[in-house]
Amino acid sequence: MVRDSEIHFTPDRLRPWAALIGGVLALALFAFVVIPWLNAHGPGNGIISATKSNGVDASALFYTETPEVSEAVNYLGNSSKYSE
Repeated sequence: MVRDSEIHFTPDRLRPWAALIGGVLALALFAFVVIPWLNAHGPGNGIISATKSNGVDASALFYTETPEVSEAVNYLGNSSKYSE
């Protein structure tokens, strides 16, 4: 059994923990600071504002879930069926 007095916190043992904590902090900074800033001020701002103003459901998993696409699919299916 290892006693507490025998555990030594050397820089070689602390370096992996410091890297882990630094990596987690870097990911949190990127996710909660950089990405929201880019959404507000970056090159995608025009796309985001156009999506919101046109009422596009950007959270839809597939765009076939929106009524406009299902109407278009019906139109294309009917046009190919009845054009023969």
